[in-house]
Amino acid sequence: MKHTYPVAASSLLLLQHQPVIAPALTQALSPLNCQVKATSNASQFIHYYTESRLNPFLIFGQNPVSCLLLDLLHSSKKTLEVLAELRQRFSELPPVVGLCHQQTARHTSKYLEKGFDEMIVFSTKERHLQTSLMKYTGRHASKSGKNQNVSLSDTFDHLPVINLKTYGLFAELASMQQFPVESLFFSFMEEMDGFINRLISHYEQGNSRDCEKLAVSIRSLSGTLGASQLNQAARFFEVKLKEKQWQEAGRWLPYLIEKYLILKDYMEGMPALVDRKPALV
Repeated sequence: MKHTYPVAASSLLLLQHQPVIAPALTQALSPLNCQVKATSNASQFIHYYTESRLNPFLIFGQNPVSCLLLDLLHSSKKTLEVLAELRQRFSELPPVVGLCHQQTARHTSKYLEKGFDEMIVFSTKERHLQTSLMKYTGRHASKSGKNQNVSLSDTFDHLPVINLKTYGLFAELASMQQFPVESLFFSFMEEMDGFINRLISHYEQGNSRDCEKLAVSIRSLSGTLGASQLNQAARFFEVKLKEKQWQEAGRWLPYLIEKYLILKDYMEGMPALVDRKPALV
């Protein structure tokens, strides 16, 4: 049986403290073929955003999030705490929009300084919401300009070495095709090993251009694997190269290698997932 996975044209991630915002947004944005994913607490919001960045081949039926919508209507304190954590964990974010009351919008500069890209007065009027959010519903919505410098002390140990949801889905697909999942992951790791070795060699030669290409390859392949820690390390290494910070990129290289070796060691002892619920229905 052939399985298909519907993908929305764009995906907006909403943090709401009261379940009154999502229905209005969903109704207003549905004509734009835009999916609104609503979450009700910080851990759920951050977990969903993290998984959206590790979505191999879009097989989880979702596009990478094109905009973050944060509820300032019902609890600005909780929302600001969530945004601060996001800025600490990720070097770049999609546009961050605060949904607020009219009186809050009068203090826009205060919230822009705290990391928001735009403040929008929330209304249940469909036309207002469509007009205000239309620019964030395209596939190529721009990234937030509020990138933070991240030091080597900011590790990614809070992320899984490998996303078990990804591993389980690959295992199920392999079983359906009567293909040993161990061979699939072995081929992934063999290719990754080649990328890492070439990256080290090109960095020693001072070849910035090829290092950047390899960083992209490592980031892409680790994302496909669901290797969260390695994916983030490769992302920061790539960012430093693009910013022409060669020495700073060099400081990230040993950390990237460390995350690869941890992944390699983890994969060698990876247990088979038994008694799991099917990921494909």
